[in-house]
Amino acid sequence: MRPLITVCLLFAVSIQVARAQKLLRPGEKVLFSFRTTGKKTVMIACDSGEHYLVYRYGTDAHVELQYPHVPDTASWHKFAYSGIIRGQGFDSSGALDLNFLTFYRGRYQYIVYDMAYDNADYSTGVKVRDTTTKKQTDIKGLHNTRGGDLSNFRHDERVIQSDEMYEE
Repeated sequence: MRPLITVCLLFAVSIQVARAQKLLRPGEKVLFSFRTTGKKTVMIACDSGEHYLVYRYGTDAHVELQYPHVPDTASWHKFAYSGIIRGQGFDSSGALDLNFLTFYRGRYQYIVYDMAYDNADYSTGVKVRDTTTKKQTDIKGLHNTRGGDLSNFRHDERVIQSDEMYEE
């Protein structure tokens, strides 16, 4: 009877420890993050040695989604970056700085975006697109809570470089 109680207690403690995991783990650094309008945090982080890349979503008290589930050296290649930067054109076309970091989890595509336009219009968030039904959810971010910069992935060959642009 005692071993069963011990096993149950250990199981309960392990569940609580798993739930208490922080968004940023010891030895990691934030590459890009923001708070959402729903008071959650979106974070792209890597370990201090830059061996893995990881996406996390949730609160500091509860990680709701981590991708990949177990980060490793192959995780960099599970993300794709696309973006464009354009200065003010002669034809009065506006300046742009559009940045996207994407990954797939099952039938869902996650598009982390950070966009700036010359008229001081900004848009930050993550879109979750069901690749089967084509339905999309846009989780808006609070631009003034941004930390880091997605454009740092622009020339980083550890992530897949893409020319895919995503509508707003």
